[in-house]
Amino acid sequence: MGYLVEEIKILERSRIFIALRQIAWQSLQLAIKRSLEATAPRYRFKHEAEHLVNTKARGPIWLMASYHPSPRNMRTGRLSHEMLLSVLKGLESWLT
Repeated sequence: MGYLVEEIKILERSRIFIALRQIAWQSLQLAIKRSLEATAPRYRFKHEAEHLVNTKARGPIWLMASYHPSPRNMRTGRLSHEMLLSVLKGLESWLT
């Protein structure tokens, strides 16, 4: 956890964070809370979840969740190529 907290601090200009998998989602929320002094509630993991979080250290940032594109998830249909592209295309609106 300490490594992730420090990495978020180093990435000073980052305003969008994507977690691939539920464990990463939970860790990301904790790390954001610790490193950027966020007061957001803990959000449940859901594919394509998007949350705007206000932080004291960096202002508003976006958190997004997706299933991990592992061979298992792709083979079983839990995640398709189109679903992953949908997540990434959702970023375009935030970047412009």
